[in-house]
Amino acid sequence: MRALRTIMAGFVLVCLSPFMAALLANLIAFAAGCDFDIGLAHACIVGGRDIGGALQALGSISYATFFTVPLLILALIVWGIAEVIQRLRRAGGRHLARI
Repeated sequence: MRALRTIMAGFVLVCLSPFMAALLANLIAFAAGCDFDIGLAHACIVGGRDIGGALQALGSISYATFFTVPLLILALIVWGIAEVIQRLRRAGGRHLARI
């Protein structure tokens, strides 16, 4: 069960990574005092370099959430079912040990 939990936790992180990438791009733009838009690269000078294109590309990854969120929901349902089955097995085993 530990392996399943590790795999599912990793899968959840992968599914949430597009959202986290967009959030990171927005936070960097906010901290630099720049405008941020997913559809258009605005000039954003940080340390003498324009990172507006990189921020726009990082933010554009958020479009992948249209695919990853349904997978995340499905994974959480499967994970929940696996946890319930595991708890029922443990409870059944204790009940049988008393007899």
